[in-house]
Amino acid sequence: MTQVFATPSFGSVGETAKHRDLTIGVYGNEIRRVVSLANSSTSAVVSYVRGQILVKNASGVVSALAVEDLVPVEHTLLVPGDVTEVTSEAVGTGNGTLTAFTLAHAPVVAGTLTLKVNDVDTTEGFTLDAHRGVITFDAAVTDTHTVVASYSYADAAEEEEVTLPFLTGCVPLVAEVDVTVPKKVGDVNGSATLNVLVKAELAKDMLYVGSTAWADLDAAVAAKLENWLTYSGLVPADVVR
Repeated sequence: MTQVFATPSFGSVGETAKHRDLTIGVYGNEIRRVVSLANSSTSAVVSYVRGQILVKNASGVVSALAVEDLVPVEHTLLVPGDVTEVTSEAVGTGNGTLTAFTLAHAPVVAGTLTLKVNDVDTTEGFTLDAHRGVITFDAAVTDTHTVVASYSYADAAEEEEVTLPFLTGCVPLVAEVDVTVPKKVGDVNGSATLNVLVKAELAKDMLYVGSTAWADLDAAVAAKLENWLTYSGLVPADVVR
């Protein structure tokens, strides 16, 4: 949307340039907060400027938004395979010396194996190597006694490429004033506080991503940023000054 400032506004008597408002109009009730900033660098101060867009992550840490943050990131995830149920599998027959029997499928899902030996439910006297699907009895299975198993097994996990939305779990903030966070001294991080906007209608020509003005952002990046900010309650608007 576009806001028009019909009347020049000056910040104080004697100023010769228009006052550049960061917030414009009335978007519900503007909401402000004071946030804590930290600097773990021992070699440089960290500076933020009025109108700079910041992000607060899920841990509550506040940092400057970077253009790279607006690019979706591809990740490789290991996705568990499908689980299949097997009922009454004839695993083998005892001969008086055999103690180990191998299931037709593995790995076996924990807690799913039930056994019958010679048609009798068997809950003890054996161990299961779930990874290999090997059942080992404490004593040899009697000759001609059948071993029957019911269980579930999982297919091998597969890699899956997924694209996570940019800034997942983060919320935007906009700095209302310039601030410099001092360097870390010894074991003590540099610290400062900053007034930020969490809900407001904002003049686009006063917004920055890092040192990049809104007008200099790539169009696709600016569109994503505008959608994210608007969804969060910080509404960017074009202003005719």
